Amino acid sequence: MKRKLLLLSAIVPLLLTSCEKEDSYFKQFSVSNIISDTGRVRVVDSIYGTISPFDTQILLQLYSSPSNAITFSQDFDFLIKKYHALFDRYYSYTIDGEKINNVKTINDSYGTNEAIKVDDILFETLKEAIEFTKETNGLFNIASGKLATLWANQITQAKSSDSYSQESYAAGRLIYHDPADDVIQKATTCTPSADIIDEVLVLDSKNKTVTFKSFGGCDGKDNKAELTFGAVGKGRAVDLFIDNYSDYSILINAGQSSVKTNKFKKGQEPWSLEIANPKFNEKMSILFDSYLVGSYFKVNSAEVYFRKGGNFNFSTSGYYNNYYQSYQTGKIRSHIVNPQTGYSETTFDAVSVFTDNSTYGDMYSTALTNTKSIDEAQELLAKLNKKFKQNAVAFYIVKEGEKEIYYVPDSLKDVLQVKDKKKYNLNYDIVSEIRVIGE
Repeated sequence: MKRKLLLLSAIVPLLLTSCEKEDSYFKQFSVSNIISDTGRVRVVDSIYGTISPFDTQILLQLYSSPSNAITFSQDFDFLIKKYHALFDRYYSYTIDGEKINNVKTINDSYGTNEAIKVDDILFETLKEAIEFTKETNGLFNIASGKLATLWANQITQAKSSDSYSQESYAAGRLIYHDPADDVIQKATTCTPSADIIDEVLVLDSKNKTVTFKSFGGCDGKDNKAELTFGAVGKGRAVDLFIDNYSDYSILINAGQSSVKTNKFKKGQEPWSLEIANPKFNEKMSILFDSYLVGSYFKVNSAEVYFRKGGNFNFSTSGYYNNYYQSYQTGKIRSHIVNPQTGYSETTFDAVSVFTDNSTYGDMYSTALTNTKSIDEAQELLAKLNKKFKQNAVAFYIVKEGEKEIYYVPDSLKDVLQVKDKKKYNLNYDIVSEIRVIGE
């Protein structure tokens, strides 16, 4: 069977479609593509001429009537594009006709000792990400771009290849071969450890410059270290937009692996969201069709949901949208890579975190995903909360036989619920189970 090449966004939490009465005012806005020849933000060097901001669909749901809906929509569209341009490591951009220094500019300067002057937002975000890298001992690493590129390319090849089709259908997972060991080692070598990241990335707070210095065996010729803002840039963009519109009731679904809201819906109604079943999304990488996945593998698309009011950020890291199973070892390889080892960890199917802001959300979930046990993850969570003055809580999805076990802290035990099969008309047996853990 010919497998279609398809870009799959990281679909984890989805807004519940319910029969609850909607507020009197509701509008939804999305971000349009960045184009090379029109708009305030333009891509300079993409051969495609069109870029999807943060490589995903970003939707805003507005439950408060703005003074000017058109202006509101234009501001949302522009600011998300602007921050994508700042945090992109692949392409160069102009904003209002002026070329900007972005993450790509910094990466291109690696090993030259040139001090790159950057926007205040980019500077402060990089500064926070370096501190987070140090505090997690590199389980999150802002300079792991070389590894991120290696595994992203390998997963893309796996999705477009027919080489292991029969094995994939039989196993119920996408199967593909690993890169050569020396290639993985080379990319790992070009990822500076937390111990030396301050020496490699030199920040000048007075002049707002970044100097990306070469180190070790990563000499800057064929081998270059790279920054990657995949786990921080989108969250910072969402935070900055909502800060500008704090008087409105807003929910932003940023690629569906990150959801942020700043208030209750009108009437103190809580927000309702459901968590995609990891087993279902895993199969989507093989069949690409939700109906076929359900009927062929007998698995429900979502079995757990939560209802939560007020302001919160919800971020999830999971392997199952961008992964393959190694043909050589049988282990899962995903886009979430432990920079310490160069490979994915397989302790959790997913880690979800409620944080005070989106900037920290994806960094938290990435670092916790790279731990080897719930105890280690909870210990790191407490350490990060103390350091960064956050009130984050996390829950962990672990595959145990045919079950998906949700290990949930006591503070969330009444927030998350398993759906009733009959009430929600689920077609197949429920495989999800909630277990409470200490905080």
